[in-house]
Amino acid sequence: MAHPKFHIALDGPADSNFSSFPSTDLENGDPSKIKLQMIRVKSGVSPKLHFSTDGKNRISDDTTLEYYISLTESNSSKFSKPATPTNGTGNSGAAGNGATAGTSSGSNTENTGNAGNSGNAAPPTTTVPTIIIRVISNAEKDKPSLVAQPTLQKALKDFLNEHDDKNGVKLGKMLSIPPEMRQLAGLQGNWAATAGKAGLKEPGDLTEQEWDRVLTNNRALHGYTYNAKLGTLVRAPRRAFEIRPEIQTSGDKKAILPGIPPFYVHDDAQVTVTEVQTAFQSTMANEGFSSTAVEANLGAAPFGSAASASVAWDTENSYAKQKAQSRRVDSLDVAYKFPRVVVELDPDCLQLTAQCRKDAMNVSDEAGRDKFYKKYGNVFISTFTLGGYLHSTRHLTEEEKSSLDQTKEKTRVAAGFSFSTPKASGGASFSKVDSKTDTEGQNSMNQALRLTWEARGGDTLLCSNPPAWANTVKDFNSWRLMEQRQAVSMRFLIRDVDTIAYENLVKPSKQNNQGRDPFKDEKFLDDIRDMLLEALSNPETNALARRMQDFYEGDKFNLEAYHAFLKEIDDEELAIKKDIKWTALATEQQQGVGLWMVKLGIIKV
Repeated sequence: MAHPKFHIALDGPADSNFSSFPSTDLENGDPSKIKLQMIRVKSGVSPKLHFSTDGKNRISDDTTLEYYISLTESNSSKFSKPATPTNGTGNSGAAGNGATAGTSSGSNTENTGNAGNSGNAAPPTTTVPTIIIRVISNAEKDKPSLVAQPTLQKALKDFLNEHDDKNGVKLGKMLSIPPEMRQLAGLQGNWAATAGKAGLKEPGDLTEQEWDRVLTNNRALHGYTYNAKLGTLVRAPRRAFEIRPEIQTSGDKKAILPGIPPFYVHDDAQVTVTEVQTAFQSTMANEGFSSTAVEANLGAAPFGSAASASVAWDTENSYAKQKAQSRRVDSLDVAYKFPRVVVELDPDCLQLTAQCRKDAMNVSDEAGRDKFYKKYGNVFISTFTLGGYLHSTRHLTEEEKSSLDQTKEKTRVAAGFSFSTPKASGGASFSKVDSKTDTEGQNSMNQALRLTWEARGGDTLLCSNPPAWANTVKDFNSWRLMEQRQAVSMRFLIRDVDTIAYENLVKPSKQNNQGRDPFKDEKFLDDIRDMLLEALSNPETNALARRMQDFYEGDKFNLEAYHAFLKEIDDEELAIKKDIKWTALATEQQQGVGLWMVKLGIIKV
């Protein structure tokens, strides 16, 4: 039975857009078989968004399109009225008859027909109806509005009225303050940071596309190119990784949505003062690395050589705690930080981009490998914070170097004063604090600290006005990288994310594997066995090893079919007994499961 053709479009939140498509793209256009879940996958609708008929209440993804149309009058009415001929068709026939007047009877008959055809030369336009499906967001609902605050004058007046008796405060007492003092700009101004705009999304409300935008804008999934000899650290030009998506399926169609990185909310504002001794430390501070990572480099920590994030964390913290017996600190790096979320990346959530994997597989010699690491970096930052911060570097005088701890404390205080009494000058924030501290020798120190802020994140045009800048950090579009830490080796991370690409980088081959059958090419099969063993040697961190385990424990693993495969390759000693846990299998048996996944095309080689 033929079904009426129509177009499917989605109407969602103002900051989102979705692809539309003809109904025939799903289930041959049968609305009784098309489910909203299929439309979600087809149009790339985030699971954080929900379908609705009235813009308020959710409706299940299992709802059929036919039922959805019946619930929405605006959609159902598009099928209730059949198309009717227009008046122009009838009139054209009459016009044709009139046009043949004065001709012979036979000729008149012929011309009448032609006139009728002339009237129908442009066939009536067939309009394909468009079905509109509403999509709503959680972020727009149940958000408390800010409580309206009374003006200072009204609140003060009400307070004084309540106490206006012979034993209380009398109205007019405040007028005893000299008029000149009341005119001081410092007393009139309110320099406290104001609350952020209402309606901005919280981190948990961000969709996959919005997270991808944040990571792309910050090049967070790019590596760094680190040159130990020159002491240089530069962000790599090409993106190496992408977040592994949570696959949703509709038939054989895969989801087109990117993944959401693992994160947790961290919004504790703080002032950090970091000792800077070398040019490389200054570069790290300017790139937004954490104070722990910067101080670890002061302790001669090997940068970017860790095999995993946990090893990097241990290294940074152990070296940061080392105190040199004698050191010369030339400057202090001070940052007023407003973090929003912390993102922690590991091989579980990462996969190589298609271009990065292609380039890795095309490496055929050492020169090609060096070129690959220059393009994608040799160091990757596995943990970072997103938010905004104000940053300033203060070069120390000889007197300040002799009392470093006091200078650091006063710098923190000066940073705090920037948010209470800022003075704008020349596009930069200026703050001053006079500190008098008693030392062991009963000495006193009067020191004026001046901080000129540079902003990263938020509305950077407001860096000269810290209180105004602070409330712009909440907008996720203005989040920037900060507190970067746990630098890992790109080589080891690729090993854990994509062992096949890693093997070609370690042992570059001029052999093109495309079209090679590993089960007919003994050398190729041996290479694959070695690759699988490499993955299984790091089961806690290797993504391929976890994929093999997930396949074995999933419903797609068929023991009889697996044993038939072992018989085919003459490797029946790898047979597995029924109901044996993955962790109880021998490594060779786990390797056999990997070989079967290669045979099925689940693992691409």
